[in-house]
Amino acid sequence: MLLLVPLLFALPDQARPDERRRWLLALIALSAPLFCPTRGVPSTIVTGLGVVVATRLPDLGTRPRDESGLSRLLWFYTPIVRSLPTDPARRSANRRGALPLLGRALVKRLCWEPLGFGLTYFEPDRVPAALKTVLLVVYFVLNLTALADLALALARLLGADTDELFDWPLLSTSPREFWSRRWNRYISRFALRHVARPLGARFPRPVVTLVVFAASALFHEYFAYGASGTATRPGAMTAFFLVQGLAVLLGERFPAPRGTPRWLSHAGTVVWMLLTAPWFFVSLRPALTDFGFPPIWLP
Repeated sequence: MLLLVPLLFALPDQARPDERRRWLLALIALSAPLFCPTRGVPSTIVTGLGVVVATRLPDLGTRPRDESGLSRLLWFYTPIVRSLPTDPARRSANRRGALPLLGRALVKRLCWEPLGFGLTYFEPDRVPAALKTVLLVVYFVLNLTALADLALALARLLGADTDELFDWPLLSTSPREFWSRRWNRYISRFALRHVARPLGARFPRPVVTLVVFAASALFHEYFAYGASGTATRPGAMTAFFLVQGLAVLLGERFPAPRGTPRWLSHAGTVVWMLLTAPWFFVSLRPALTDFGFPPIWLP
């Protein structure tokens, strides 16, 4: 019900609330996971919806007045739909892009299957924690990006203009590239509009960068609690994102020497993410096990 309250203002004929009320409605949407009776898959889905609705509300005033109700609802409740065109030719062109996305989602999902099957033949207690972390990162990235591709494909089948959430994040050559260009671009765009740009005129770049990562830490602490409840580890997400922010600043201050092979920068970024990943995943254990990752294989 809390997630449906802002729905009234997503309808084209409704008056739009002012900025202060939009932010208030965003807080109402964010409170929805507090009332979930269980943790795991249900609360993770509700928390995700709460995040999308809350982050769409501040931008509600930018939507065209003559936009259709379906277009605005798709934009309002998903992080991938930009609009639903009225031009039949454009919608038809968007539909043609659905099949490659479905194929990409299938390939990613199938890439995990042999790894998941192989886990049944090993004793978890004899596998180093570092290797468990590698398997968990591969599982998380493959399945999450496959789910995003599936959602994109379904939106394209409706004829919608879409924004991709992920751009092959494991191909990043620096922490900055990972967070600004390849990982969850919906959240990075929101942080750019509502955190970085307002602060950029008054504070130096390093301060703005750290504030952006601190805001991301707060958001992920909220998401971890929504997904895991009391099983979360308060402060773990904060430590993870503040360390990532420092890594971005160090990368800007001490860039790789000119001529450094791309594969070396790529390998260094992957190793960095693997070393810090446990701080990210420790608060998501209930959700990970509910979504199918064997709990005995969690590092």
